[in-house]
Amino acid sequence: MKKLSNCKCIDILKFCYKKGKNATQATKKIAMFMDLVQYVKDASRSGRPITDKIDAIFEKVEQDQHISSYDVAEELGIDHKTVLAHLKKTGYTKKLDIWVPHELTERNLMNHVLICDSLLRRNETEPFLKLSLRITGDENWITYDKNKPGFTRNKVMLCVWWDWKGIIHYELLPPGRNIDSELYCEQLMRLKQEFGWEVLMHPPYSSDLAPSDFHLFRSLQNSLGSVRLTSREDCQNHLSGYFDQKPQNFYSNGIMSLPTRWQKVIDHNGTYIL
Repeated sequence: MKKLSNCKCIDILKFCYKKGKNATQATKKIAMFMDLVQYVKDASRSGRPITDKIDAIFEKVEQDQHISSYDVAEELGIDHKTVLAHLKKTGYTKKLDIWVPHELTERNLMNHVLICDSLLRRNETEPFLKLSLRITGDENWITYDKNKPGFTRNKVMLCVWWDWKGIIHYELLPPGRNIDSELYCEQLMRLKQEFGWEVLMHPPYSSDLAPSDFHLFRSLQNSLGSVRLTSREDCQNHLSGYFDQKPQNFYSNGIMSLPTRWQKVIDHNGTYIL
């Protein structure tokens, strides 16, 4: 057990003497105080409730990199500030609405540079963003108020696939359904049979290199800020109108900005670009 300093012992003795205690009684008080301090320290470390909460937070983020910190707090029944504190402490931050490590590892940085350099060189010798079918896809949450403003918001998962010409396919998943490997592979196989394509390399933790994240979803979120959706049908109608009214050059600009972004990643030694 860690000892009290002489100054602290003297302060406790003086306090006891003022209360009419003798030396023996004062010594017992010091021992009781030390036991209390040790109990508090041990209590804060005992069990796994805090660790379990931390594990649950990261499980939520790993399952859904788009999930908001408010949703994590609500689903786990813990304070929102606690969620943010744990995510920040372990180096997670949101970039383009995606949870990613705040600092990339050396291996991540190297992968970013190597993959971007490979794609850039290939596109210079064999432009493939337009000449071949370059399809990109991703998913994002769309939220809506089912009853009254201020109540818990509902959300539905949007999956969308598009190329430089426009939207190829999009769908809203059934309530409570999230994207997982099984569903993702199912969508890939369905669209591959219809269109056929080559899967290109894409570095991990790189929402800044995903056209859906840095271009399509950013614009979509801006459009959602000015409307109030109250049902799944409202979400469907808004998406249909939003995609239809976008000109072809909107989609082309998003896809064709990739070479510039690949070069920026190389110039910045693999770090994030926004």
